[in-house]
Amino acid sequence: MAETFLQVVLGNLTSFLKGELVLLFGFQNEFQKLSSMFSTIQSVLEDAQEKQFNDKPLENWLQKLNAATYEVDDILDEYKTKATRFSQSAYGRYHPKVIPFRHKVGKRMDQVMQRLNAIAEERKNFHLHENIIERQSVRRETGSVLIEPQVYGRDKEEDEIVKILINNVLLPILGMGGLGKTTLAQMVFNDQRVTKHFYTKIWICVSDDFDEKRLIKAIVESIEGKSLSDMDLDPLQKKLQELLNGKRYLLVLDDVWNDDQQKWDNLRAVLKVGTSGASVLITTRLEKVGSIMGTLQPYELSHLSQEDCSLLFMQRAFGHQEEINPNFVSMGKEIVKKCGGVPLAAKTLGGLLRFERKEREWEHVRDSEIWNLPQHESTILPVLRLSYHHLPLDLRQCFAYCAVFPKDTKMEKEKLISLWMAHEIEVKSGKTYFKMHDLTHDLATSLFSASTSSSNIREINVESYSHMMSIGFAELVSSYSPSLLQKFVSLRVLNLSDLGLKQLLSSIGDLVHLRYLNLSGNWNMRSLPKELCKLQNLQTLDLYNCQSLCCLPKQTSQLGSLRNLLLENCYRLTFMPPRFGSLTCLKTLDFFVVGEKERSQLSELGNLNLYGSISIKHLERVKNDKDANEANLSAKGNLHSLSLIWKQPHSYESEEVKGIPFPRLDNQSVLINVVSIVIEGCENCSCLPPFGELPCLESLELWKGSAEYVEEADVHSGFPSRKWFPSLRKLSIGKFCNLKGLLKNEGEEHFPVLEKMTISDCPMFVYTTLSLAVGERKGFQLGEQRNPNLYGKIEITHLERVKKDTEAKEANLSGKMNLHSLSMSWDDDEPHRDESEEVKVLEALKPHPNLKSLEIIGFRGFRLPDWMNHSVLRNVVSIIIRGCENCSFLPPFGELPCLESLVLHKGSAEVEYVEEEDIDVDSGFPIRIRFPSLRELCLFNFRNLKGLLKKEGEEQFHVLEEISIYWCPVFVFPTLSFVKGLKVNGDEVDAASFMSISNLSTLTSLRISSNKSTAFPEEMFKSLANLKYLTISFFMNLKELPTSLGCLSALKCLQIQCCDALEKFPEEGMKGLTSLTKLSVYCCKTLKCLPEGLQHLKALTRLKISDCPEVEKRCEKGIGEDWHKIARIPYLDIS
Repeated sequence: MAETFLQVVLGNLTSFLKGELVLLFGFQNEFQKLSSMFSTIQSVLEDAQEKQFNDKPLENWLQKLNAATYEVDDILDEYKTKATRFSQSAYGRYHPKVIPFRHKVGKRMDQVMQRLNAIAEERKNFHLHENIIERQSVRRETGSVLIEPQVYGRDKEEDEIVKILINNVLLPILGMGGLGKTTLAQMVFNDQRVTKHFYTKIWICVSDDFDEKRLIKAIVESIEGKSLSDMDLDPLQKKLQELLNGKRYLLVLDDVWNDDQQKWDNLRAVLKVGTSGASVLITTRLEKVGSIMGTLQPYELSHLSQEDCSLLFMQRAFGHQEEINPNFVSMGKEIVKKCGGVPLAAKTLGGLLRFERKEREWEHVRDSEIWNLPQHESTILPVLRLSYHHLPLDLRQCFAYCAVFPKDTKMEKEKLISLWMAHEIEVKSGKTYFKMHDLTHDLATSLFSASTSSSNIREINVESYSHMMSIGFAELVSSYSPSLLQKFVSLRVLNLSDLGLKQLLSSIGDLVHLRYLNLSGNWNMRSLPKELCKLQNLQTLDLYNCQSLCCLPKQTSQLGSLRNLLLENCYRLTFMPPRFGSLTCLKTLDFFVVGEKERSQLSELGNLNLYGSISIKHLERVKNDKDANEANLSAKGNLHSLSLIWKQPHSYESEEVKGIPFPRLDNQSVLINVVSIVIEGCENCSCLPPFGELPCLESLELWKGSAEYVEEADVHSGFPSRKWFPSLRKLSIGKFCNLKGLLKNEGEEHFPVLEKMTISDCPMFVYTTLSLAVGERKGFQLGEQRNPNLYGKIEITHLERVKKDTEAKEANLSGKMNLHSLSMSWDDDEPHRDESEEVKVLEALKPHPNLKSLEIIGFRGFRLPDWMNHSVLRNVVSIIIRGCENCSFLPPFGELPCLESLVLHKGSAEVEYVEEEDIDVDSGFPIRIRFPSLRELCLFNFRNLKGLLKKEGEEQFHVLEEISIYWCPVFVFPTLSFVKGLKVNGDEVDAASFMSISNLSTLTSLRISSNKSTAFPEEMFKSLANLKYLTISFFMNLKELPTSLGCLSALKCLQIQCCDALEKFPEEGMKGLTSLTKLSVYCCKTLKCLPEGLQHLKALTRLKISDCPEVEKRCEKGIGEDWHKIARIPYLDIS
């Protein structure tokens, strides 16, 4: 790591020599010599870094160089700090403290030059080469290639492990780091056979911390899909056993290092409640772990074959590139051999060389001395070291610094960047959080420890909790000691968080190099010493959750380098220090308090270029809009979150603002990118802005208001989207005493993706139409809908996420007397479903008897609920049941007195009749006629459905007008006296089914299709004397129409579509169609000619023929063989 820090210091020296401060004390020549010395040494550092791991004297030499570099950095840092302070004073270079400071710096410069001369002389002993290899920063490219690389060579292992797991075992996967244990476990976890076999699957990353309570809590959270509050071990154990009791589950414990038998026995005792077939899969590097935890011999993961390793390397190195330099292919094979069949090695090196198209770079990797290092565990660390040495210099120190974090630590981006900057490492932003692979962490640790010694303390992390690891650059400090800190004058980073400090000693001001100070969580600390403001290099001051802090030092404006001031949850802060606006380097300020009178006015924010989020408190103290305008918030384009807070109640209330609406959302679309809005305590605003037009708004929280509707407007404010709330997922409303509803003007396109809605303390509120998806984790929970004022329609989706009927009961649907339409659905793609539990859930979702419309979709229970058998549905007009294949019989829908429309879609193969039961005299219904009000019946995909009623009778379906039958091949129609319209569709319809259509003598419209049927019964149309409209389509094997077609004397319109095999019409049959006015024939490619009697149909006025090549030819005007049959028809369309 020495070369990376030396590069930083050399850059600092170079820029310093170009400035004016270097002239202040007359050390320009000395600093110039230092810069030259560093440049000379730097030329051999690339070679030294690669050779140090098997050359102890060379490693010691690098540590000496590192220590000297740190000393130079301290001198330079202190020089700049003092020079800046003196130059800003009235005395300038004649300040009385200049002379002693020059003497001190001069002495230190002489000492460090002597050390560097000795180091430069010693380097000759190592015969290092001056070979600075070009390392260009690689721009990250995005695209479809290699985003999710294919897994090579593990199909056999996946198959074997899946078969083992299905037989109730505890199986460890054993293998060295980088072999792909986690990847293989993920393949098994997502295998379809595993998904279908286990009721639930749980994945836990264990790592070093095998704590029973932590693991049980993580397992429970994984199963329930939500976070738990802190609980004692005993209730956690009982809760887990309750969740797993009798269940067939798969638990994956990834990256286990625990070799304590007792710890594992404790956890295993809790897990034993699962049913036969429950399995546990473990990944570990340690054979002892496998023997302790496994019930089977560990599954030892082998190395990849040379072929698979080559495929992985080539994919990473070349992607889908078609032409590859043969020299690269040859060198690639040699490099792959050195990877030793380790996937991570091949993947890392392939990715490393992907952007290298110079042969010398490939040769450098192939011939590197790192391959000759002792290989303690594997070949992987040498590979990763190679990758490290190919990083640009400005990224190497970033990487190595991450060793100070424990393994599997989730590192927050902004915090990590601040720490990097404290060590003068410049970085660019990326994701918000990230973690390092274990082996990558091992590499960082080895690099870090190799380049430091106990004398180079640059960071101390002091934490009192025994379970937290105290970390530092090279020293561990277990408790806070002010006298100890005074010894470490070179500190750049100091973490004193959560120590319960009541005060910070004034000696903090002596740490002149300090860049990062974390005091967060010291909730007893009321103030900070003024000496803190001597820290002119301080970049980050973290005071998060210092809840007793009343004020910042008056001299805070002297912290000229301050970039991040974190004040979140500093509730007692009453004002900001004077001249706060002079902190022009400030980028992050998450909390600002407007002061009283002349203190910390809002205008102080005007010159600050802030990033991220900010909360501004006590805005009631702003007495005019001029001060607000000077805050210049509209120009702060890097702010992504803004919170404006007025204290309630407050005495000042301008007549210009009292009772008026919020600021108008005009055509400038100020809030077009806003994702979240929270408004609280605006009781005087009688209406809300048109939030529904904000295209990106995902979360809206409204508390304590007086508006009557969330959205009142019927106009648009320049936004392109016309849907109301097109992106809103979470809506929370509370304490709006006048709120009547969501939208004043209802429409179809509103709240299309809403997942969670909470309405509380809104006594006048009524719902109208609402669609909600039950949340997987923190989304909408069914039990939240207790409000009885639900009016209109509600759609509840993802009910498979409701695991207990107790939550369903809490929804209290039976108490919602104003609800007229209810739709409930389960996701059919969800693999893990408990059918018996779904019966209980649906049973608990019993609606109020006032319900008019009911829809149930995707229910997998074995029976529909009992409340569908009784008077609960006495007012229901419409029922739709879709995808309930497990229900072997249907409720007695025929007894529902008001039912007008019934749709049954995709039912069980066991259902043979829509109504199988005898009339139940004691059912509670006064009427015994079956389906007394049914006007529309639709039946889809009941493969064994034979008919409507098992026991026929006279009083049935006496108002039924429309029937649709799809894919019910054996269905037979009874004699029905009032049916007007019929649609029949299916693959192959039984002849008896076709023939039974003749029982519907009142039919006026018939649409029929069947792509596998070959013929109609000859007599099927004989009884349909009232039929006026007939469509025959998609009879792919039908060669001719039945002669009974001629009996349809009332037929007005005949359409024949897509009958590929149809060759002719019945000659005699067509003559009887005396009422036919329109004939359409589409896509009948084998039809030879039109019927001879066509010219005698005097009522025929329209003929359309399309995609019937033979007929079209014969109907050619004037010359076609069939022209005489159609010549007199007024409207012809032949194409």
